[in-house]
Amino acid sequence: MATEQETQFALHGCASRCLLWLANHKQGAVHMTKAEFIDRYCLDYPSACAKGQCGGTDTGTMLEIAKMLGLANRLQVYRSPSRVRSHIERHETDVILAITEKNDFIHCWIVVGQSKNPARWQFAEVDDSIQTIPPMTVRDSELDLWSAYFCVFFLVGA
Repeated sequence: MATEQETQFALHGCASRCLLWLANHKQGAVHMTKAEFIDRYCLDYPSACAKGQCGGTDTGTMLEIAKMLGLANRLQVYRSPSRVRSHIERHETDVILAITEKNDFIHCWIVVGQSKNPARWQFAEVDDSIQTIPPMTVRDSELDLWSAYFCVFFLVGA
């Protein structure tokens, strides 16, 4: 992994960092370093390093990498927190990523908790050292304010 790739990964790789963190914390996982992840997936998926943005991904690439990491076998996209919550309640997923996109800025968090009453979500960000930053709590009513650019990616476990 080149220094330039590492710098780009820190700036653009929030979704890739989330996938790497999830893979490393999966039961029975073999720990993968950031350098191993970059070397493996940037070579196999050039779109993950497109335009000098090492680690930046599109949804198709996210799903393919999630499949290879054993995190998901399909991907569903929702803007409705209640629909995502219903999948959680039916135990249909244990991996959820929250994506915000506004203009050309995209950011990714791992959903680490939720409650129905009161309706709240906890989002954790994965930093460049592949550690989670303490989660922030967001109410459903606040998500409504984000609705123009908020998407929840619901990864169905393998």
